[in-house]
Amino acid sequence: MVAGTLGSLDKEGARKMTKTITLTAGIDTSKSKLDVGIHGQRRCETFENALPGWRKVQTWLAGEGVGRVGIEATGGYERGVVRHLQDAGIEVVVLQPKQVKAFGQLHLRRAKSDRIDAFLIAACTHLLDAHNRMPPDPRFDPLGDHLTYIEQIEEDIARLKTRLEHIGEKRLQRTVNADIARLAKRRADELKRLEAALRTHADLARRFDLVLSVPGLGVRTALSIVVRLPELGHISREQAASLAGLAPFVQQSGKWKGETHICGGRERLRRALYAAALPATFFWNPALKALYGRLTARGKGHVSASVACARKLLIYAKTVVSRGTPWVDEPKPA
Repeated sequence: MVAGTLGSLDKEGARKMTKTITLTAGIDTSKSKLDVGIHGQRRCETFENALPGWRKVQTWLAGEGVGRVGIEATGGYERGVVRHLQDAGIEVVVLQPKQVKAFGQLHLRRAKSDRIDAFLIAACTHLLDAHNRMPPDPRFDPLGDHLTYIEQIEEDIARLKTRLEHIGEKRLQRTVNADIARLAKRRADELKRLEAALRTHADLARRFDLVLSVPGLGVRTALSIVVRLPELGHISREQAASLAGLAPFVQQSGKWKGETHICGGRERLRRALYAAALPATFFWNPALKALYGRLTARGKGHVSASVACARKLLIYAKTVVSRGTPWVDEPKPA
């Protein structure tokens, strides 16, 4: 921590304005190595991206007096050093690649190397206000990996079903159908294992049951919401929709007004909600059915109305978790 005095009102020092500045470092991550640069100091060191290297990073940062570290999300390669530094009491800010890229464009940075990226991440983290962010919960790491594996099985099943449409030979059809059945059983087994793992945590089990109480949300989608959106219950409905990539963004400039689109967010969560929205709208949730009817009556297309229903489904989940009480159906009129 480096404390700097911003100003003094008299020679006796009767009144001073001070500001504490936290020394910040940035880490550029790859599969095998970490490049660590300190903001304001053109010092950069390279370490192995493994436990021995993480320990050296921690020791080096502590020796330099660094109290805050920024690191770019890199497909999971950053996870080990992030958790190690957090356990050591160092504040770690995980940045999205778009944030770092936009920061570099703002400062007209065109050169690119691992060392340059480390300093860029450090500068971006230094200016970013991350004090209101929820600290990462390490319990979601294995749960997220397990859910990703299940999603990959589902993608394999979808590919096999597409392949089956173009196979005419009976023997090959039987082979592909057997593969689909095998993967479907594995998917069902892994879903049970994931639910059991989640229920070992009382607070997550309670959250899961609350989400599951919403009509139209089954076990598969409820798992996606709880695991893919740990912030649920601590954020607004607008923030939840934005994180899921279901928030509408206006396109307007001067007299021109374009179409409103959704973009960004957590793709796997968005896909799970969108897949659940269709059956929920037409079979399980009367409130969603009414919403879909109102939107289509106003001229909205099927896709736009379905996206709105997916967003509303997430808002319902957010509401029951925030209130801490399960969904209650509205009484039918006598």
